[in-house]
Amino acid sequence: YISLRGRTYKYYLLTKNAVDILINKFKYNVRFARFEYKYLNEIEDFLDEMNIKYILQYSVGNYRIDLYIPEYNTAIEIDEKEHRYKQDYDRKRQNHIENQIHCKFIRVSEGESCGSVVARIVKELKMSANRCA
Repeated sequence: YISLRGRTYKYYLLTKNAVDILINKFKYNVRFARFEYKYLNEIEDFLDEMNIKYILQYSVGNYRIDLYIPEYNTAIEIDEKEHRYKQDYDRKRQNHIENQIHCKFIRVSEGESCGSVVARIVKELKMSANRCA
């Protein structure tokens, strides 16, 4: 992809199996907490079934988004327990990312069911498609 600064970067779409291999190899040292990994797996499975391309750990400046869907300009961020202690930082970070790439943010909290998370994503992607139509 080409960044907002005009730099060209390679990105790779990983299969679920490839992510599993990486996680097992590095024993969760690749930033995926078990909670985050569980939700991302469900979201990835849904997006794969719908043939929607996404990028894991998408970089925006000095920040990374857990999952970014370029076609719908939608960012998905998984909020683990420690996020409740850094809400000001998260708000500033989200505002910076939204200002840079003008994306829609979907924040996922630990208490949500995977089904409700996928339903929210479907709703947002439909709304995004309608805005672009």
